[in-house]
Amino acid sequence: QKVVFAYDFIQTQALNDFTGLVHFCQELGAKLHLLYVNTPDNFKDTAQVLNQMDTFLEAHGLFGKIEKHIYNDHTIEDGITAFAHIYQMDLIALTTHGYGGFRRFLHHSITENLVNFSDKNLLCLHF
Repeated sequence: QKVVFAYDFIQTQALNDFTGLVHFCQELGAKLHLLYVNTPDNFKDTAQVLNQMDTFLEAHGLFGKIEKHIYNDHTIEDGITAFAHIYQMDLIALTTHGYGGFRRFLHHSITENLVNFSDKNLLCLHF
């Protein structure tokens, strides 16, 4: 019933996979929530994050139709996990770039860490 889409909202253009996620939630009758996790190493002020989220939602024609959340934690993984538990999310939707092989060692994968350690259901969207 509750789906959280955790994203950095830096790229605010329309994403086909996000549109698919919106339709997926509509078909299930699930409520979709957007989540940005603020960390000490990459802190952004609330106004900046909300502006990026609004631009992202406008690109998808969804401005004002989806709840937006900002959660503070020490790491993105911890923030997503804590938010999902506190707000009783049924599904966590994340993006992945699908790095494998040697590139995997060069890039920290939030999605892979959550796949390995989260007790919540995950939906990984390839971007």
